[in-house]
Amino acid sequence: MHDLHSQARPDIYKDVQHFYTLEQFAEDMANPEILFLAASVSGKMVGMCEIKYHTAGGGSITRKRQRAYVEAICVDEKYRNRGIGKLLLIEAEAEARRRNIFKLELTAWNFNQSVLEFYRNYGLRCQKVILEKEI
Repeated sequence: MHDLHSQARPDIYKDVQHFYTLEQFAEDMANPEILFLAASVSGKMVGMCEIKYHTAGGGSITRKRQRAYVEAICVDEKYRNRGIGKLLLIEAEAEARRRNIFKLELTAWNFNQSVLEFYRNYGLRCQKVILEKEI
């Protein structure tokens, strides 16, 4: 997943071998607001989803709102189009409802059209658009 981002947007993403350190992972695992879901087939891990359940907004012009924010989701290329990503999102939603959270959000890059189509087919809708221009 990080390779795709670093190749498409080298102006933003560094080309690194490990984008997540063991220390960062241990810290996130200990955080009750963060949940990691894993998908396996015949004992092999083929997908994961990291979700942050938290309060967003609450500034001078925005309302506080509870949300489930998908920080990352990926499925091994060999196992795509088998419903694994959908199952990960279904479980992320189920956990959100258990936490009395009723909004799922995530960010996706415009260059990744296949994932945008997957999200649209799943029922996610565009919330906002960020535009840019090199100057």
